[in-house]
Amino acid sequence: MSTEIKITKRLILYAIGLLLAAVIINVNMESHIWVLNSSFISNSLLLTLIGGVCTGITAVIVEKIYKYRLDKRINTFAIFQLSSLLYAELYYWHCNINELNDNREIPIPENIFDNKIPLIRNYINQIASIDYCVFWGKDKLMVEQGAFKSTYFGQINKMLLDLGYFSRGILENRIEKLKGNMENLTDEYQVLQILDKSILQCMEIVDSYIGVIQIKDLQNSWEQQKKYLEGNYLGIYSVGTTKEFVERNS
Repeated sequence: MSTEIKITKRLILYAIGLLLAAVIINVNMESHIWVLNSSFISNSLLLTLIGGVCTGITAVIVEKIYKYRLDKRINTFAIFQLSSLLYAELYYWHCNINELNDNREIPIPENIFDNKIPLIRNYINQIASIDYCVFWGKDKLMVEQGAFKSTYFGQINKMLLDLGYFSRGILENRIEKLKGNMENLTDEYQVLQILDKSILQCMEIVDSYIGVIQIKDLQNSWEQQKKYLEGNYLGIYSVGTTKEFVERNS
């Protein structure tokens, strides 16, 4: 979008310049300040040529503006869709941690984060790559998009990297158990609580990011989606355990 906007603005300047030239030539023809009437060129010919070029450029400008409006809406919807999916994955992580913390008899899956990290990293990469711009100045979404690229992306990526401490902690605990050093075990629930704080911060970032989208239908849709997420969490073992899977398929 940014490149298209620059080209459109340049075309507008060209059109204004040609329009001024046409006005000057027309005034010259009326006042006879400079009579240009040779066998090769004349004021009338110049006026016709400039008028034709100006008309062509104006048609291109109209097409560029239409494309800009279309691209702006497409990019806005893309930001909304990707951010909604990102928020949902973060929310389910948060719910999983809460469930494990409240029901400590439930075994903690070692891959509680692993299978979703590539997906979330893909979401933030796609969001950061969206070239959202407005024609004049900056709207709230453009400011937030800039903040996402410069700040939010790094914060979410850091959170994803920090999730590695959980898997590392499980491996370290196994090693300590083999050595018989039970007093050196890391509290896995404490690690989860620390990570949950980072996840909640990222959820707030994404929620605020979506909140600046100034399309009423999308805002209503987002409120409905959040209610759906909050009311449809099924549990960390909602699909059943491996033992249940074997029993169902044997």
